Amino acid sequence: MQRENNQGREPADFAKAKNEVSDRVKKETQSAGEALHDARDEVARRAVDYASEAQEVLSERAE
Repeated sequence: MQRENNQGREPADFAKAKNEVSDRVKKETQSAGEALHDARDEVARRAVDYASEAQEVLSERAE
């Protein structure tokens, strides 16, 4: 039988909780990385759109 600590929890409970927290942090980190990547792609796409639009306006004014 495993020894219980002074709060009545077994040491295995701590290890299980630690693993669950670690897994959650890894998943959230991956999710945040994906969101950042998606946002970066969207900003790049909008920058290209804006630059194209600005180029069109400049070309029209030059005519």
